[in-house]
Amino acid sequence: MMNFGFGYPMISWGFGWFGWIFMILWWLVIILAVVFLIKWITTLKDKNSKDKNALEILKERLACGKISKHEYEELKKEIEKD
Repeated sequence: MMNFGFGYPMISWGFGWFGWIFMILWWLVIILAVVFLIKWITTLKDKNSKDKNALEILKERLACGKISKHEYEELKKEIEKD
């Protein structure tokens, strides 16, 4: 049995290239998980900030001319009542 002066052959060499490959894959998984977590959190914040309440939508519809001033007042009363 040849150990090339490194003591016990299996202990000194470990898993060889497989150890390095698994270590690199492990760090890639960790880094990708962190990246996806950050993207997920930022999309949740963006989604919540883009939500408009009913009154803002109603004001936009009035400004675009999709509803009349009378309809706006009636719908605004309904929204504020709830």
